[in-house]
Amino acid sequence: MMKAEKKRKTVFANAEDFRRTYRKMRRHRSFVIGVLLFFALCLLMTASFFYTPYDPYAMNARERFQPPSWKHPFGTDDFGRDTFSRCMVGSQNALMVGLISTAISLGFG
Repeated sequence: MMKAEKKRKTVFANAEDFRRTYRKMRRHRSFVIGVLLFFALCLLMTASFFYTPYDPYAMNARERFQPPSWKHPFGTDDFGRDTFSRCMVGSQNALMVGLISTAISLGFG
């Protein structure tokens, strides 16, 4: 008796299925915009490890409650701290929590 061969199930049976799906996705403007925004956020999260425009913890009483501008893209908070820099540092924490929780769940399987 021969053992029945197990067929491997994959997302795409062949390269043509992948190409067809890729072409369909590329035509949807909302999908393309979503992917571009996702990669832009990933780029900002990665860049925040090396560069932030201002010190996210430095307080400046003269620049309290500034509206968004070229100098401060997200404005400033009630202590005069740059909100954009604080968001970049917050994204570092979110990225690290995601990576650590993924590593733990992979470890325990």
